Amino acid sequence: MREIKFRAWDYKYKYMNHRVLIGNMSDDDNYCAHSAWVEPDKVDYDCEPHWANFDESGMDVMQYTGAKDLNNTEIYEDDIIVWAEETNHGISLFKAVVVWSEDALEYIALNELGWSMCLYEIIEKNGYIVGNVHENSELLKTQ
Repeated sequence: MREIKFRAWDYKYKYMNHRVLIGNMSDDDNYCAHSAWVEPDKVDYDCEPHWANFDESGMDVMQYTGAKDLNNTEIYEDDIIVWAEETNHGISLFKAVVVWSEDALEYIALNELGWSMCLYEIIEKNGYIVGNVHENSELLKTQ
């Protein structure tokens, strides 16, 4: 069984928070509470470390895929992953963003041209994370 865990990009304070809780907090199945651990050195107000609720407009929540890259690093949604493949022109590097595919019901790697590939096939080809779309968006620019 895959481990379920999350991380969240904080839009206001511009950092990736790896201590995030997601879940139903009442009998109403439509109510989902998001909480993140607040570190005083990452915010602009005085506080002690604490859990704080947030809404989806303040943070982008990403789920762990259950997969790890060539360096044994956990792969999350919105990670930028690269891998090498032999082509007719020699070895080529490919780059894509990890997303959930509703059609395939699995995590895929989606490149800027809309071409997709199963995440697990990339890992088998020695794929590895080079960043994520929030902290390293410059990696997505084509040259």
